[in-house]
Amino acid sequence: MIFKDFLRGLLVIAVVLLISDFALAEPCLSKVGGQEVTEDDLIYLLSRRMDSSLDVAALAWMGMDSKQRKNFISHVEDVLFLSEASRLRGLGLNQDVVRKIRWDGINTLAKVYIDRIALTWDLSEEALRKYYSSNSEKYRAPERVLAEVRHCGGSYDGNLDTEEPRWFSLKDVPDVLKDVFFLDLKLGDVPPVLSSDGDLWIARVLEFQGSRVLPFDVVRDRVREDLKGSYLEKELRRLRGRILPVN
Repeated sequence: MIFKDFLRGLLVIAVVLLISDFALAEPCLSKVGGQEVTEDDLIYLLSRRMDSSLDVAALAWMGMDSKQRKNFISHVEDVLFLSEASRLRGLGLNQDVVRKIRWDGINTLAKVYIDRIALTWDLSEEALRKYYSSNSEKYRAPERVLAEVRHCGGSYDGNLDTEEPRWFSLKDVPDVLKDVFFLDLKLGDVPPVLSSDGDLWIARVLEFQGSRVLPFDVVRDRVREDLKGSYLEKELRRLRGRILPVN
């Protein structure tokens, strides 16, 4: 577990190394080689480790005692020592490494741009329903699905009997299987589905029958993602017309 956490830290801190040259002048809490570590760096790394927002990580940082902070800084320093050793050995000149650093930076900037423009997107209930009405054919699915279903407990021992195939409609299918039966539209074995209460569902889709447009409430999450995609595509068309053309 310690080694796994350490490797996760390597990936997170690599991002800081990429952008450290652009950091504003902040009090330095640690320094290894030419890399300085500020409090904002540590809060950022903590947010990645916690998979949380910067605000939550800042609160967690404030709640740490001096020993906890020292241990976290020590972990960061260990990764920086390894990074510095890699640089001194010339490993940063490896073309695969250079390419990864380049594209990690590009992907980070692209995500930041999307996060910024997404603040202007209208994702209200009215906008979602309007998009759904204008693109209803995108949400067409079978009326019924013929499938074998096995309902397991919290763990699957592989020895359960397969039930007889039966037809499921949107009204009588278990909620946990609605997406895999009526949204994914894939014949054959369905990847095991774990419900929120810990039960495991094993299913095999054998046949589709009929066709209908799924109700808005069933596809709301997909409509939301599709609407985001339409906004993004609109922005990409705008950028293609303003930025240097692709050769």
